[in-house]
Order: sequence, then C-alpha cells, then structure tokens
Amino acid sequence: MKFGVMYDFRNPRAAWWKPYPTLLREFLGQIVAVEEMGYDNIWVTEHHFVEDDYNPSVMTAMAAIAARTERIRIGSFVMLMPFQDPVRIAEDGACVDNWSNGRLDLGVGQGYRIDEFAGFCMPRRERSARMAEGIELVDRLWTQERVTFEGRFNRVKDVRLSPKPVQKPRPPIWIGARAAALCAMAGRGGQGCAGRRKRLGPARRT
Repeated sequence: MKFGVMYDFRNPRAAWWKPYPTLLREFLGQIVAVEEMGYDNIWVTEHHFVEDDYNPSVMTAMAAIAARTERIRIGSFVMLMPFQDPVRIAEDGACVDNWSNGRLDLGVGQGYRIDEFAGFCMPRRERSARMAEGIELVDRLWTQERVTFEGRFNRVKDVRLSPKPVQKPRPPIWIGARAAALCAMAGRGGQGCAGRRKRLGPARRT
C-alpha cells in the first residue's frame, strides 16, 4: 500500500488568508516534510476561475515540487485535458520528468464545471473527445521519434519532442474517472484508471 497527499493550494478569503507567495512557500516546505516522513506521492489538482485561488497551473506546481524534493513521486490529480494544448502537456511533462529524474505521474480528466467550459468558450459536450484525442497525442509524442497527427482538435506535422521523458517508454498516464466507460477506455489505451485505483495495462506504443 502506498500513501500520498493531495494539494490544491487554495487560499480562502477568511481570517487565515495569506499573501499567495507566502502560502506557496509554506506549502512547499510542508511537501518537503511530507517526503521526509516517507510518503510515496504528492498529487496536485487543477481548477480555473475559482475565487479562493485554487491552483490553475499543474505543471508549474509540479516543477516547483520537483526542484525541492528528491524521492517522492509527483502527479496531477487531475490535469483538465480539454483546456490544455497536448503538445505543451507533452513538452512540459517531459521537462518535469527530467527535473524530477523520472518521478512524474500524469493524471488527466475531462472536467465537469460549467463555469470553466463557459470561461474557455468551449462546448462542454466536446470534453470526452478532447480528452481522448489529447491523451493519444501526448502518448505518441512521448514514445515515438517523430509524430504527424491529424485530429479533430489538434494537428502537428513531423515534430520531435525534445527532451524526451526520463521514464521509458513514458511516464504513467492515469485517467481520472468513475464511469465504467472511461475506465474501459483507459484499459484499451494502456493507461491507468485513477477513479478505480487500478492499473489496466502497460504503456502502449502506437
């Protein structure tokens, strides 16, 4: 059994509110202490347009944690794939994996908050398709030498990711889901289903 701690870096407008730079430094100090206590994982969450400063930038947070820790695994639980450019996820994730020397776990989800989809001017009905396409593109960029991809939402032509991740064939990818259909999709694609806490297969080379 492994144990982890999840952080959203929220800063409610209440009596205990702190300037955000101060709060982040304190959280990082706490994360260092969590590693020293022997915990296995740190998970960072994501939401957008929330008044209490809910963390909107998963990769930035994970890079900061990577620079301050040595052993603990660092994961997103979850990165909201529909709102992200999959190429940047692949590039930033590879950088975090290098900064951490192979400790990245990429957890992704399709999102659910209506305010977020409205804020990004994105039809909520596209969320599952955007997530599935984004996962495929990240997987290919991490595992293939050169990638050409023609999707519904994303297109790249003869690109090579550099640097590549430390972990081979790629960092673990987890899908945050409770629905059986999403967990089945994770199994078909060689990802893990974080909602059921079960790895459903090895990484897939496509």
